[in-house]
Amino acid sequence: MAFFKINVKNVPDSANVYDSLAEAYLAAKNDKLALLNYQKVLALDEHNSHAKEAIEKLKPTLGQAPSQRTAGTTEN
Repeated sequence: MAFFKINVKNVPDSANVYDSLAEAYLAAKNDKLALLNYQKVLALDEHNSHAKEAIEKLKPTLGQAPSQRTAGTTEN
């Protein structure tokens, strides 16, 4: 975990480093911090389908409603 936190500090504009940190938090069963880091991934890379899927799976576990999708919306 420490490695990923250092990586985020060293390369804060990289969606990939936040994705890696989110995966580490997910593996550690820290869904709240995983969700926050996946949201950061989307802030840096709005087309990241892995982060979108992870967020949709995590929201219900944290008592948040999944995002509403409109007809015709596609995921990458």
